Amino acid sequence: MAERPERLMIETDRHRISGAVTVARDGNRNRISEMLGASERDFIGLTDVTIEPFDGGNVLHCEFLVLARNKIVFALPVND
Repeated sequence: MAERPERLMIETDRHRISGAVTVARDGNRNRISEMLGASERDFIGLTDVTIEPFDGGNVLHCEFLVLARNKIVFALPVND
């Protein structure tokens, strides 16, 4: 299956998280909304991640993050 990376900006109740997710290029699950809304998926894997706390703490950078889907308040696609 061909895949493509999509950059997202995600907010939880405590953090703003920017990173890339992998979605199918064609066919089933080729939209971010389908991936985020999949009831069988409890976690979302992101790469090249920046985590900004809303309380003004240190900004963190990491290569990979697994985020619990139920912690997402909203997500937006980001065009670089």
